[in-house]
Amino acid sequence: MTRRLLSCFTWLLLASSVWPTVRGQSLPTGVRGVDAQPTKDLELPCSDSSAECLRRLGDLAAENCLELRVIDQALAYQRRKLWTSWLSADGLNPLAVGLRVARNLAGGGDRAAARLEIAELERRRAEVEVGLRLAAAERVAELEAAERRLALAREWEAAHGSRLSLSAVGYRMGEGSTELTMALWRTRDEMRGRVAEAAADLARHWARLRALLAAPTPEVTRTGR
Repeated sequence: MTRRLLSCFTWLLLASSVWPTVRGQSLPTGVRGVDAQPTKDLELPCSDSSAECLRRLGDLAAENCLELRVIDQALAYQRRKLWTSWLSADGLNPLAVGLRVARNLAGGGDRAAARLEIAELERRRAEVEVGLRLAAAERVAELEAAERRLALAREWEAAHGSRLSLSAVGYRMGEGSTELTMALWRTRDEMRGRVAEAAADLARHWARLRALLAAPTPEVTRTGR
């Protein structure tokens, strides 16, 4: 009687364990929107480690980087100063204008200072952009590794589901032991936990990649009205 009740319980657990596994395999690994993968937070042009995709992701990261925007504005200002540094607020004083022009022609004065500032800004801009492109490549590599871990966890869960199904059939026919069946159930729960953990890890890596590429949120100005 105990064995018959345990056999019925085995089939109930089997139905609850195998079906979610099959349903989880209905979409191929990497399809967006599966297992808590974010889909609409930021539309990415691609998400693989090909040279073309990494270039596009690097371009997107640079385009949305707030620091690079500030640097570009500073560069535009300093380049304008190269042309306006010939004159100053000295007005129409011919002597003052003549001295300023002479200093700039000799390589000194405001023009030289603007050139130094431009060189420093361009150096910093290149440094930031290279860092962004390297970070994007690292995020994509981490994402692909997380996708492989999730695919492997799903494969293990599916394989164990097949073994559990065969064991349940044999158990109904009087084969196997209660201890073995109970151990298979415990392993099923462990497999489910590994799949859930791998899916959560993949979602975290998606969030990290999107955070790197996303444009900064515009600040809301409070008027106090």
